[in-house]
Amino acid sequence: MTQTILVTGGTGTFGHAFTTYTLTHFPDAKIRLLSRGEAAQVRMRERFKEHSARLTFIIGDVRDRQRLITAMYGVDTVIHAAAMKVVPLIESDPLEAIKTNVMGSVNVVEAAIEAGVEKAILISSDKAVNPLNLYGASKLCAEKMFVAASAYTGGREKPIFGVVRYGNVLGSRGSVVQAWRRQVERGEPISITNPNATRFLITPTQAVAFVHWALGHMEDGGIYMPAYLPAATVGDMAKAVKPGEDYPMRMVGLRAGEKLHEELISVWEWANVRAMREDEQEDEWSRGPLPLMPFAWEIRREREEGAAGVHQTQPILSSGSLRPDRYLSVGQIRELIAQVGGDGLMEI
Repeated sequence: MTQTILVTGGTGTFGHAFTTYTLTHFPDAKIRLLSRGEAAQVRMRERFKEHSARLTFIIGDVRDRQRLITAMYGVDTVIHAAAMKVVPLIESDPLEAIKTNVMGSVNVVEAAIEAGVEKAILISSDKAVNPLNLYGASKLCAEKMFVAASAYTGGREKPIFGVVRYGNVLGSRGSVVQAWRRQVERGEPISITNPNATRFLITPTQAVAFVHWALGHMEDGGIYMPAYLPAATVGDMAKAVKPGEDYPMRMVGLRAGEKLHEELISVWEWANVRAMREDEQEDEWSRGPLPLMPFAWEIRREREEGAAGVHQTQPILSSGSLRPDRYLSVGQIRELIAQVGGDGLMEI
């Protein structure tokens, strides 16, 4: 059966990786890519011109509810990846981030209900957990909207709404790795906020494969995340980018609203609403260079006391509390960066 999938923010790093992966692994799927950047769409059309029959490019903005409804007609699944993500810009222009990240997510939910899609999933971030900056707060609001969205379906069985949450996507556009590369190209010192800061890492390929996994398992109102993600220190990440051991680094300190360590799941979530999904077979998303575990946490709105699948071992809550052997080495990070490539995408 042919599936039609709409991706908001479809010309971003996630959209490129999702398109590549889906074209390869789901030969019957058709993809609609909605974004507001016509230049980015021209470049992406050229990249995937051999698959033009399976791709539809739509100029549109998640701030425009009617445009979303029109784009979603005939769609089976919606993946909401559009968002403003650059923390300093969002801090200086908060209203614009609220319009896109919060109200845009409201529009996606309402359009999905109006168009009668089967599933709609939000791409969230570990920064939504106990947020200190507006980006994280806006993602938290978007999560709350998607989790509660079933209340607005009027008793209909669809759409099913869910959320995927994971860590930093290694090499994605606007990421610190790309910023460091540009500094190196200009001959400038690498700017480091704090070498002891830690971040959860996931590759674009694994992020996309995990989204497909979640789509196959999700129930209404669930939040899904890899049970364990590897992490790295910012200092080791910078060393992996440096062209030589003696290349200079400049300490600039943490930015306003930036955490020393990130959290993938809050203490409250773990204590009150927790369950684990695990397949007998290893899932595709868990394979690859990063040592992900082949199962995921599912946060439910209501606690399932004594339910099968509830895991009693407390997960890693913070990227700063991993076992020493769970942190990626400089060599491992360097290998991953090389595989990810210059545009933030791994070969799939």
